[in-house]
Amino acid sequence: MLESLMKGAEFWTLNTDVQAMKVSLVFPENCVQIGQQLDRGLGAGGNPVVGMNAANQSKAAIEEAVHGADMVFVAVCLSS
Repeated sequence: MLESLMKGAEFWTLNTDVQAMKVSLVFPENCVQIGQQLDRGLGAGGNPVVGMNAANQSKAAIEEAVHGADMVFVAVCLSS
């Protein structure tokens, strides 16, 4: 979807894993690490509770990323 260059669309990456964000095709300024205090950037290890806690911890950053959006699509990966 990112390669299609959808007109007017913004793409963001929110991830607990810093290494995964480094290979993201999303512009670096649109990458947000969540849960830094929980896993120190090492990822959630596929544990949905860790992911949920990371999202809760980073609620303000997530709200800022989606602020003003007319529509938001969320794609989730639950793997280690």
